[in-house]
Amino acid sequence: MDRKKRNRREKGDREPRLLVTGRIRLVFVVLFAFLVVCGARVGYLQLCMGAEKVQRGRAQQVSTTRYYVKRGQVVDRNQNVLALTVPFKHIEVVPPVNNKEFVARFIAGATGLSVEQVWKRSHFDRPELPRWPEWDEALGFFGDNGFMKEFRARAPRPIVFFQLVDPNMTRTLEEILAYAPPTRRDERKRIVPDWDAADAEMLWLQEQLKGVRLNTYGRRLNPYRELAGATLGLTRLPQEDFEKRWGRPREAMDQVGVSGIEAAVEPWIAGRIIKQVGLKRQGHRTVYLPGNPELDLKDYTVQTTLDVEMQRIAEQEIERGVINARAKQGVVVILDTKDSELRAIAQYPPFN
Repeated sequence: MDRKKRNRREKGDREPRLLVTGRIRLVFVVLFAFLVVCGARVGYLQLCMGAEKVQRGRAQQVSTTRYYVKRGQVVDRNQNVLALTVPFKHIEVVPPVNNKEFVARFIAGATGLSVEQVWKRSHFDRPELPRWPEWDEALGFFGDNGFMKEFRARAPRPIVFFQLVDPNMTRTLEEILAYAPPTRRDERKRIVPDWDAADAEMLWLQEQLKGVRLNTYGRRLNPYRELAGATLGLTRLPQEDFEKRWGRPREAMDQVGVSGIEAAVEPWIAGRIIKQVGLKRQGHRTVYLPGNPELDLKDYTVQTTLDVEMQRIAEQEIERGVINARAKQGVVVILDTKDSELRAIAQYPPFN
C-alpha cells in the first residue's frame, strides 16, 4: 500500500516537469521559426532589393529645388553687355472699377501720365469697359472665328498701361493689394478677421482700387540703345503655342527671339527651369551640393565677336557717308584680317 502511494507521488512530481519542458521546447521552436523567417526576409531584401532600397534611401535624403532662370545675355568680345532681360512693372485695370476718378488719378501718379491721358486710354468715359466682342468690333481684330471665338464668354478685356512705374508707387500699391486684416478666434475657436483692429484706411484704398493689378513681365533691354540693333534683332512675348513647343508652362519673364542673333541663339539663351540638388539636414535645412552643372549661368550667355567701339565708329561713319553722298542707304562690314571674325556691321538708315 505504501509503495503504491509512493509511486503515485513520484509520478505526480514528474508530470509538471514534463509539461514545463514541453512548453520550453515549443517556445524554442517558435522562436527558431521566427528567426528563420526574419533571416530569409533580410536576405531577400539584401540580395534581391538591396540596390532599390539604397537608391530610395538616397532619394529621401536628397532635395531638388527647381526655379526659373530668365533669358541669357548677349555680350561682345570684351564682355560688354549688348542685350539683357530686366523685370518690367506695369499696371493692369480689370473691370469692374468702383471709383474711376480715383483710379485714374492713382495711375497718373504711378505712370507719369496726365489724368486726361489715363482717362482717354482707359475708356472710363464709356458706360461699361469694353468686353472682348466689343473690342473685336471696334478694332477689327481676329474676325468672328479663331482666337476671338474662344473669348466670347470671358470677362472684360484688361486695360494695360505699359509704363515704368514709380518705385515708391509700386511699393505703395503692393502694400495696399497685399493688406489683410488681423485675425482672432471667435466663440467657436474659428479664425475670423478682426475688423475692429484692421486699418480702415488700407481697407478703403483696397475698395477704391478694386480691379487694379500690378504685374511683372520681362523686357529685353539694350544698354547701348540702337547700337547694333539690326544685328541683335528683336524679341517678343511668347504666343499660345509656347507650352507645346518648350514642354513647360509660360513664365512671366519669358521672351522669344524673332530676328537677328536673338532668334539664331534661341535654344541657348532662352529662359528655362533649372534644378539645384542638395542634402537634407535637421531643421528642414538643405545643404546644396557643389558641381551642379545647371547652375553655371555662364552657359546661358552668348558671346559675339562684335566690338562695341568699332560698332559705334562704323555706324557714325556710314551715316556721315550716306548723308554726304546723298545716297538712299548704305552698309559697312568690318572683319578682322587675322581670324576673319566680324567686328562690326552697320547700316543707314539705322534699324529701330
